[in-house]
Amino acid sequence: MPIYAPVPGGVRNCIRCRWFVTEPHHLPALAAHFNTIAYRFDEARNACLADEETLHRLRVTKAEAEDARVPFARMAAFRQAERVWESAMSKFSDLAEDLVACYRLIERCQHALNHGGNAGSQLVAAGTLADVQLAFEEKDSELRQLSGVCESAEIYPDLDPGKAVFRRSQLLDAAMYREDLPPVFL
Repeated sequence: MPIYAPVPGGVRNCIRCRWFVTEPHHLPALAAHFNTIAYRFDEARNACLADEETLHRLRVTKAEAEDARVPFARMAAFRQAERVWESAMSKFSDLAEDLVACYRLIERCQHALNHGGNAGSQLVAAGTLADVQLAFEEKDSELRQLSGVCESAEIYPDLDPGKAVFRRSQLLDAAMYREDLPPVFL
């Protein structure tokens, strides 16, 4: 008798649910969801790196105390830093798995579009088939990534952009400030 566990990543993580079904015409929504997950993935990566740096500094301090044969007075902070880092790594890992699951679903939709023939639902695009091809581009610009996530959140209100709207406003205000214009998104 098979035993099924809850959806990895918790409630509303439909992309990893074994019952999730979609059609190729939902590809734009899947792409928007992928971009939102990618933004959260980047945030989680940055948090992991910061937490790891804090933990590393405490490990160095602890090792120095042990070498000097003096008691390490910051053991509570060390244990707390370990817990925070482990929690951040767990979130990062979950988001990586969500990203992969969403990517695989996008690939399957692409395959259905390319090899589905005339049967069933088909994606209707304003452009040519080449315009719809799956494409990933590495974005060096945080503002560009944030703008894409915020734009998708306007089209698909069930996407939770997290802090993307706030962060985009901060970056736009900073750009305006550099151009000697008053910030308007405060």
